[in-house]
Amino acid sequence: MIIKVVYERLYNLGNYENEKLGAEAVVDDGNALDAFAEAYSAVKDQHARLQAQREEAEKRRREEYQVELERQRAEREARRAAAGGTQASAEDPPF
Repeated sequence: MIIKVVYERLYNLGNYENEKLGAEAVVDDGNALDAFAEAYSAVKDQHARLQAQREEAEKRRREEYQVELERQRAEREARRAAAGGTQASAEDPPF
């Protein structure tokens, strides 16, 4: 008689990263199929939540990067204005 079901899954996240998730479910009334479906659903939901968190963190990193680029651009412009010219300096990126 089966008393519990364990479901585990390894997700490939790219860049040689993996995420292993698992869940256990107790079998009630001998219905292992329902217990498996419960464990499967828990892992699927957990993966979706973690994926959303990763996407949100990546979005914040990109926004912070854009803010930093803008700050650096403003500093270059301020240095140019203080120097009295609009010539590109050696510190400026070529774009």
